[in-house]
Amino acid sequence: NIPFLMSYTQEAVLTDSVSGDSLTIKFEDVVSDSRCPEGVMCVWAGQVDLKLVINQKDTVLIHPIGMAYQEADTSDNPNMDTTGVVKYKNYEFSLLNVSPRMKLGEKPNKEAYIATLKVNRK
Repeated sequence: NIPFLMSYTQEAVLTDSVSGDSLTIKFEDVVSDSRCPEGVMCVWAGQVDLKLVINQKDTVLIHPIGMAYQEADTSDNPNMDTTGVVKYKNYEFSLLNVSPRMKLGEKPNKEAYIATLKVNRK
């Protein structure tokens, strides 16, 4: 239940203290980042979309997860979760924050991205 940071391409192994089951989560990719640059007034605050790879035993889930800063149209990708939450088996993965924000005229390198995630067992 404690938020943790993951850098681009980093993997984390999470072990359930009760069952001993473990799963691996990987911050696989930055799919898109349309957030409003720092210091700029925008009509739409934007969205950031990441790809997570979740692996438990022999089951692998590759799932996009996004954070919409205002309402977003996801009709082109109905599997995209813009609430920042992905449910997988007995787990709920929440995307709490993504840094850095863009600066006007420049996008950060993917290697600079850090996601703040939280995992809850249901």
